[in-house]
Amino acid sequence: MKIWKGKHELVPFIGLIFLLVSAAVPSTRAADVTLTWDRSTQSTVTGYKLYYGTAPQSYATPIDASNNTTYTVNGLGSGTYYFAVTSYDSSGNQSGYSNEVSKTVTATTTVANLRVTGASAGSVSLAWDQTTDPAAVNYNLYWSTSSGSYGATYADVSPVSTTAYTVTGLTPGVTYYFAITYDTLAGESAYSNQVSKTVPTATCTYSISPASQSAASGGGAGSVSVTAPAGCAWTAASNAGWITVTSGSSGSGNGTVNYSVQANTGTSSRTGTLTVAGQTATIAQAGAPSTASADVTLAWDRSADSTVVSYKLYYGVASGTYQTSLSCGNNTSYTVTGLGAGTYYFAVTAGDSSGNESGYSNEVSRTITGCAYSISPLSQSSASAGGAGSVAVTASAGCPWTAASGVSWITITSGSGGTGNGTVNYSVDANTTSTARIGTMTIAGLTFTVTQS
Repeated sequence: MKIWKGKHELVPFIGLIFLLVSAAVPSTRAADVTLTWDRSTQSTVTGYKLYYGTAPQSYATPIDASNNTTYTVNGLGSGTYYFAVTSYDSSGNQSGYSNEVSKTVTATTTVANLRVTGASAGSVSLAWDQTTDPAAVNYNLYWSTSSGSYGATYADVSPVSTTAYTVTGLTPGVTYYFAITYDTLAGESAYSNQVSKTVPTATCTYSISPASQSAASGGGAGSVSVTAPAGCAWTAASNAGWITVTSGSSGSGNGTVNYSVQANTGTSSRTGTLTVAGQTATIAQAGAPSTASADVTLAWDRSADSTVVSYKLYYGVASGTYQTSLSCGNNTSYTVTGLGAGTYYFAVTAGDSSGNESGYSNEVSRTITGCAYSISPLSQSSASAGGAGSVAVTASAGCPWTAASGVSWITITSGSGGTGNGTVNYSVDANTTSTARIGTMTIAGLTFTVTQS
């Protein structure tokens, strides 16, 4: 065909041809359209302009293609587009339109629900919903340090049943932006929703030592060491009412958690846990003794026989059968000490100066069920200037106990031992240092703690 250029010159123009290709880096497009045309035979032609619009022979602002004979129009959404080309010379004269060609672009769907599922030093993990487009052949996962601008950095992820990917080699401390598309044979989808993630500067891993410890029935104190990279925060908490975190309930990096264990007044052992830096520390505590020794005091009437000069006390664990005899002199009472749990049978005989011995008296018995102890309170605080305090002991009748200090600055002033219920009094020396201190006393087998500022 021939088209007019200027007023007098006829310029022959060869037919316009178009090709559809998929772009390497889409924005929010369904496809790109590449067009090509024959170069004009007129030597005065210095360039070409490409026109297009969404209605036949109705074109928007032209695109200057310079002296090229091909041009790719990017970012076309759904619809039919109409194209034509003109040529121009160095004076700005422009030919009429070439033949018109059209192309219908069909939009594709996007990948849904892109999300960050995890991150560590140098990497970010992402997941998305599988596309429902049956024409999809693979995904393109893009990332950049600028929001909405992804450049040419992407990962080709296939097959389309894959819905997760970890991007590695990222710079710690930098925020990255991610979006995903999918390819079909006809082109590339628009971007999905954008997500972002700041890459962690360190991988926080934690360990504790020891992971388990034992505690005596009387209670006590212990500690757990935490090992973690610098800057990695952690917390510590008790999961049992009888275990208390006394210091180190939170920290960052390496640290120590201190705890105290209350006395177990029951006869059964028990187990409790601490959660330290996400790890479990187990504390196993023994039960209180159930068969501690007890004392039994017996008394009898003095014999009316004037020749009697002494008495013997017999006892055993079966009625009428006595394994032990004790010389009581001319006394009419005696305390048998250190008896364990069980039933004991007792009888008395009288003796003269010649060694003659009477028969057994009437028999009596006593059942010992074992000794259980408790103290109150289990701990007390003391001012730095020192002071005094007391601890009440509760025990079954006949059950003996003792009290002893475990540190030099706590002194038992009275009640260092007793039987049954009793009271232990103590004094605390002044603390002349700037550091708080903790000391203990062992009372009736239980631990009493003094904390001094």
